[in-house]
Amino acid sequence: MKGIYVCLFEIKRTRLKVGSLGEIPFEEGTYLYVGSAQKALEKRVKRHKSTDKANLHWHIDYVSNEFPAIECYALRDAGKEYEEDLASVLSMMYPYIKGFGSGDSSEKSHFFKVDRDVKNILDNFAKLRGGKWERV
Repeated sequence: MKGIYVCLFEIKRTRLKVGSLGEIPFEEGTYLYVGSAQKALEKRVKRHKSTDKANLHWHIDYVSNEFPAIECYALRDAGKEYEEDLASVLSMMYPYIKGFGSGDSSEKSHFFKVDRDVKNILDNFAKLRGGKWERV
């Protein structure tokens, strides 16, 4: 399956080394990562839910290796442009870590500190694009 996805993380630590971004201070709370997989989406999400990674490749690997994703949702068959659109919307509404997960993106970040209202925002985003989030 291909599409875009979001994963939620509960972070407890105050500082964490994140690859090329270096050591990053995290406030305790819920964070959301926006990603895409144009093939093998389930495999990608499974990686974010695991703390057993042989290689830490992406920024999100450093977080998920310590704090695995607690929930993930996918918009099936959504193209990479949806990932960019969602990151853009979230960057106007939530604090983010600059450069996180956005190495191949024009957006400032793909990782946001969110509140419980984010689920309504995600649902509205999907509806406007004719889709519905599915838990993966």
